[in-house]
Parts: sequence; C-alpha cells; structure tokens
Amino acid sequence: MILLPGGRVEYFGPPGGIEAHFGTSDWADIFERLNAAVPPPPPSSGPAVSSADVRAWLHRLNPLTWLDRASGYGRPDAGDPAASARRLARLGTAGPRTVGELPEIVGPQAIDQQRRRQQTWVLARRQLRLIWADRGYAGFLLVLPMVLALLTFAIPDETGLARPASPRSTEAMRLLVVLVVGAAFMGMAATVRDLVAERRIFRHERAAGLMPDAYLAAKIAVFCGVVVVQTLILLRLVYWFRAGPEDGVLLGTGKVEVGVALAATAIVSALLGLLISSLVSTPEQTMPPLVVAIMAQLVLCGGLIEVTGQAVVSQLSWLVPARWGYAAAASTVDVTELVPNAPDDALWSHHPAAWLGALIALAVLGTGYAWLARRRLRSI
Repeated sequence: MILLPGGRVEYFGPPGGIEAHFGTSDWADIFERLNAAVPPPPPSSGPAVSSADVRAWLHRLNPLTWLDRASGYGRPDAGDPAASARRLARLGTAGPRTVGELPEIVGPQAIDQQRRRQQTWVLARRQLRLIWADRGYAGFLLVLPMVLALLTFAIPDETGLARPASPRSTEAMRLLVVLVVGAAFMGMAATVRDLVAERRIFRHERAAGLMPDAYLAAKIAVFCGVVVVQTLILLRLVYWFRAGPEDGVLLGTGKVEVGVALAATAIVSALLGLLISSLVSTPEQTMPPLVVAIMAQLVLCGGLIEVTGQAVVSQLSWLVPARWGYAAAASTVDVTELVPNAPDDALWSHHPAAWLGALIALAVLGTGYAWLARRRLRSI
C-alpha cells in the first residue's frame, strides 16, 4: 500500500503491479512523482480499490478478528459452557488449562522480538555496506592502528613488555599507555560522528516503524567488530618489533590477555563515542567532547600520572575506560614488579581477581554508556 500526503491511498495491491501502475519500477522516480503530486498513468488492468475496501481487507487480516470469531467474544452465547467447549475445540484446546501450565507466547511481545531481530540484521548489513562504500572512511579505520603502532617507536626499545634488563626502565608503563589510550581513541573515533550524522535518516525511518533498540544494537555489533579488528592489527604490528609479556594471570598467555584488555577498552570507548554522538546536535559539535574524552583517558588511565590515592581524581578515573583497560593490561604485565618506582596501585596486582575485576568494571561502564545512548535515541 502506497499512501499520498494526507493518507489518501495511491496504490494498493501486489508488488508486481507497481510498475504497471506507475509506469516505472524505479523508486526514485516513483517518490518524485508522489512528492510532486503528479498523477501516475492509469493502471493497465485491475479494478480500483477504495479506502473502504482497504479497511475491510485489513480487518479480515487482523488476527484478533479471527480469535474473536473462534472464541465467541461479544456473541450472545458467550456465557454458554457448551458453546465455549465447542469454540475451544476449534481453537485446538481440549479444555481449561491447569494452574501450573504456561501458555505459549504468541502475542505482541513475541512479534516485537522477531521484528527487532530482523531489523537488527538488516541494519547491520547496511552499516557494513556503508563503511565499505565510503572508501576514505574505511581507509582511515585501516590506517589508524598502523599509525598508532608507529608511535610506539618513539619509546626506546629495550625489552618491550617483558622483564627489563635495567631496573630503572619504565618502558613497559609507557608502552602500555600508548596501547591503551590508542585503543580508546580507535573506539571513539569510529563511532563519535555516526549517530548524529544519521539523525534525519533515523527520525524518518523511525516514523516508518524502525525500532531504536534494533538500530542501536546493529551499530554496536558492527563497530565492536571493527574495533576488535583494529586492535588485532595494532597488537600484531607491535609484537613484531617488541616482546610481549612473559606470562599471564588467568589465560596462561600474556599476549592474549593484553589483547583482551585492549579490545575491551576499544569496545567500551566505542560505546562512549555512540553516547556522545547521540547527545550532540551536529557532527561539528563532536570534536570538543572527543578531545576532552581522549585527554581524560590519557590523564586518568594511571600510567602517565599517578591517580591512585588522590581524592576526587581517583573516583573520576573509575568512569574512564582507559583506567580499567590499563589496570587489566598492567595486571598481566606485572608492572608493579617490573618497574620498582611504579605507583603502588592495587588494581595492577598480578592476580586473576585484579584482571577479571578490571574487565567486569569495563562491562559495567559499557552497559551504562549503551543504556544512556538507548534512552537518548528513544527520546529523539
């Protein structure tokens, strides 16, 4: 069914009859005619459909109408037990349900869940095609981890993330700062302009039935995959020239644990970027909060400036993904042991509880960012 402004029915019928009705199958030409209110050529065959016919057809398709007919709702014999038994038999129910028996969920909730899954799948595929179609943006996403890997060469290479030869070496701390803050930057840079750039499209599609939860879920799924790939590229390049940690605290492999910490930091930072993008009004307004957020990640991560034990600053650092990402990576590398003059931070303890606690904190932060972005999208 195709409606003109004001609700007047322009076309109602099978999709195969659209070309015969409008004289073209190009939707751009069809929409141009509809917007210009140019009457389309008459259909080649078939009777005209009135609005009364459309309403009657929709009424017959309404599943509630079928249930009313079968259940006898509103009929004079609705209270007759014999008539009720016959109607229950037609519905496929032998008799009344027992107290503990639960009916199958076939109502609006199940329909909404199916719609949400379908829309999420369609929007995720569209997002991937949009990224691939914008070759400049796709190239930026690919080159960014390579550039960050090159920045690590500014740190003198001694032993990488392994045990240093000199007890005064701080290479491990500085290298982790570049890696963790770089992962946070990759995550935010990928998403900070996405939602606000599609604001008009989102409003238009929401008016046509788009579910905000499906829209946000598709964005999260695609960009989480993108930043994980970026993290793998960054670590692969760094590990080519630098030694990784000697051992881990839980998984047994220090390189894998550092990769998990960086990937989690990038994912949560991407969710923070989506939240910022949902709060601003124009793409140009994303630059100031992006700069502030990146500077906060750099200062409050704990590897550049000691934040533990400082009032207010220590509590503010809990809201920053890089703080927990650095804690997880430092726990794996055992920075406190490798760097004697490192801050005595309990979050850096070379223990499985410290590593898992940092990842749980990242999961809580990411959930909070996603929830706030969802609320903002539902209010737009």
